[in-house]
Amino acid sequence: MHTAPTHTDLFGLARSLLLLAVLAFLAGFGGYLVLGPADVAGLGVREAVATGNAPVRTSAPPQDDRNPPRHI
Repeated sequence: MHTAPTHTDLFGLARSLLLLAVLAFLAGFGGYLVLGPADVAGLGVREAVATGNAPVRTSAPPQDDRNPPRHI
């Protein structure tokens, strides 16, 4: 018994995968904006600066708890 070769639509498959990738990106990025840090979308920055509660950045290096300084 001989079967006829089937035609595969590669353009349709690529278009479906591209649409899926775009939807996944939009869902992930939108979730990050909604559930991420408060200042990721710049929503709380203006209010914090206006009230004087803006975070203060210092130039001190972060503490490394794995290698504490030795006191002799």
